[in-house]
Amino acid sequence: MQNHVVTVIILILALALYFAGYSGAGNLAFIVGGLFELWFWIRLLGEKTPKSAEPPDKC
Repeated sequence: MQNHVVTVIILILALALYFAGYSGAGNLAFIVGGLFELWFWIRLLGEKTPKSAEPPDKC
């Protein structure tokens, strides 16, 4: 659950930086927002299956 919270925070930061870039804070805020969005998608699409969903090891 904690991983999902971090992923949502990254998305919120990306959106905030996008809005800051559009409102005149500069291109740097827009670029950093894009990097946060990229990080968000990597975390979202790169997550492994939870341990509880994996089959047990055979001993």
